[in-house]
Amino acid sequence: MIEALINKIDSKAEFEDELFFQILETTDTLQKAQTIEKVRQKCKEVDRLDEFNNLLVAWEKKAKELTPEATIKLESFTASELMEMDLPELKTVVEDILKIGVCVLSAKSKMYKSWLCLQMGIAVASGTEFLGKKTTKCDVLYIDLENDKRLSKERLIKLLAGNKAPQNLHIINDTPTMEKGFTKSVEAFLKEHTDIHLIIVDIFARVKYQKRNNQTDYEADYRSITELKRLSEQYDLAIILVTHNRKMTGDTDAFTNIMGSTAIMGASDEAIVIYKARRTDAEATISITGRTVESLDLKATFDKDICKWKLLGEAEEYERQKQKAEYDNSPIVSTIRKLVQQGKGKWKGKLSELISASKYFDKKIYDSAKAVSNKLKDLSYEMQMYDGIFTDTVRNGNAGKIYIFSTSPFDEEETQTTIDEAQTTIDESMLK
Repeated sequence: MIEALINKIDSKAEFEDELFFQILETTDTLQKAQTIEKVRQKCKEVDRLDEFNNLLVAWEKKAKELTPEATIKLESFTASELMEMDLPELKTVVEDILKIGVCVLSAKSKMYKSWLCLQMGIAVASGTEFLGKKTTKCDVLYIDLENDKRLSKERLIKLLAGNKAPQNLHIINDTPTMEKGFTKSVEAFLKEHTDIHLIIVDIFARVKYQKRNNQTDYEADYRSITELKRLSEQYDLAIILVTHNRKMTGDTDAFTNIMGSTAIMGASDEAIVIYKARRTDAEATISITGRTVESLDLKATFDKDICKWKLLGEAEEYERQKQKAEYDNSPIVSTIRKLVQQGKGKWKGKLSELISASKYFDKKIYDSAKAVSNKLKDLSYEMQMYDGIFTDTVRNGNAGKIYIFSTSPFDEEETQTTIDEAQTTIDESMLK
């Protein structure tokens, strides 16, 4: 049959479909190759070799599309079997901050996130602490797509501050996009440098898959992340994808401000967001969350003199210490402490008298009586918590309030005595 079809080939007649059916249905690989070679020899004689080759490629593609995919057997295990499995824990790259997997790191522009990434890369490659946290020493690949060699070197010089550059920190300034083989290029690099366990891609937008006409942003982002997750699992990698925050940000959840579709956050194993309440603030919050790490908020500041991030502490504890320092430095609190101490555990009077008394102590109150009254609304709770000083007020007729500060809780009899004393003062002033 096939021989007859080959003999029909001439310089004019169209190729018969049956010829391609016969070729593609041949299951014996050697026989199939021999048949194709015979057809090519015949086509070469009649000067139609290129035409045949093009048609063969088209038929092979069509056949592949029509051929049903083989059924893939699903692997399952019971809950009890899973509990008996000895599964190794995910490798920690930076204590409390980063484990193996895909991590998105996001911040607004000019928030020194690239400095943070390079600082982390140097620390992990050297096995030294990063933001006060231990690191697991390994080789690092920093894909720095926003700088050239000159700028990368300038940053290294500043961060190293005279120390020797780690030989196991690899830097790349240019890569293809994911459409053009980014993942395969990185994989080839990993095969030559098998000790790499941290990759930083700065910035992710430069390499990720772009949305096609028939795709949503979510589908394009999900495709990018899942492809890198397979790479992470295969080569035991922590992959940090650096991106930006949205221009319009919300205050309720820092992670909703990550630029891109919800797939960026949803498909990743971890997310790190750097943000400030106000851009002019000295300290920033570094929020960490994910499937593989415990949620953590750190307070840190970027030292522009040495171009390094410095840890201030865990956010909750840092805010407590900051609040306590502000409380201790308050002239109002300082004056009340001194007056209560002099009064053997108690002082009462008007706010104007409190302000006047501050002149004789180390911290003068410059606020007005109204401003002091407003601040005492918050300070009253703090004075009770930190110094055991209780606050109460009684009306002094048209003359305003009498404030009472005491190291003992108030009872009704004491409060009534103060009211009576205030009324007596009013009566005496009226008689005069």
